Amino acid sequence: MSASDFCDVCQCKVPGGARGRDVHNRGKAHCRKAGLRTEAVLLSTHRDRNGVSISSQETGLDFGVVEPGRVSRAFKSFVLKATTETADFMVLEPRWTSSSLSIRANTSCVTFLTCSSRLLTSCATPRSFSCGLEGDPHLRRGRDVRIIVRLHVTEIGTYRDTLEIRFSRVSNGQLFSVTRTVKAVVGDPADYTLLLPTAPYVPRRRSDRQEINDVDVVPGVPPPRLTAIAWRSGLKQHQIPESYRPTLYLQPKRSDTGEDIVPTEIRSLFPNTLSLSTHASRFCLLLWLEEVSMAYVVHFTHL
Repeated sequence: MSASDFCDVCQCKVPGGARGRDVHNRGKAHCRKAGLRTEAVLLSTHRDRNGVSISSQETGLDFGVVEPGRVSRAFKSFVLKATTETADFMVLEPRWTSSSLSIRANTSCVTFLTCSSRLLTSCATPRSFSCGLEGDPHLRRGRDVRIIVRLHVTEIGTYRDTLEIRFSRVSNGQLFSVTRTVKAVVGDPADYTLLLPTAPYVPRRRSDRQEINDVDVVPGVPPPRLTAIAWRSGLKQHQIPESYRPTLYLQPKRSDTGEDIVPTEIRSLFPNTLSLSTHASRFCLLLWLEEVSMAYVVHFTHL
């Protein structure tokens, strides 16, 4: 077992062993840097690269507000273009970041029929969106590739996912990915319009707290406390019965003697069993004993 390990995210040495590594990975500094690193990677994959251009780079693919009855007819597409003469790629099967990296048994597949000579089936998430390649996946200059995205959910709500579009260079098999966001709102457009903000949000300006002098304070009538609520009837005062006072006011025993700090006389007052007949007396004794204990606390605090 090594004395120390090296964390690639934090670029520093961490205690060796599984326990030391786990403690470091759960730390605030590591989590913050890991989050920033993940965000930077996601932003970099969102940009076009290697002579490939994909539509909706800035805004993503937005279905807007779709009524539940029109979900089955809602679809949009990404257009893949080659921007250089030397660009020659094969578009691999796109996949959603919310789904697993491999096709599982609970993942549905959708086949899109096109007028081209090749049909491709793509993996679709079981809840929100599905996608598929239209036509020949061979991408080069002058031959575009389209990815059809369909909306599947009919439940009212907001849906968002990220589509990872993978490419393989024909010449050397180099793999890379470009991501695009897809979002949709399922619901009534009229109701959704009512929920939109009427004005841009303006944060409240921070100001310095002004000190208040005693001479500037205007005396007044304090707000009512006990009389603020019109109670229907007040609770009666239940004083400790005189027969219990000598026993309940016995001082507790010292804890360093090894004995029970509660005197035996106090314990003898409580019934052995808790039933409907002894419920009231037992909890009355507990409340009275708490009042006595609080009196001891107040007394010794002010000594």
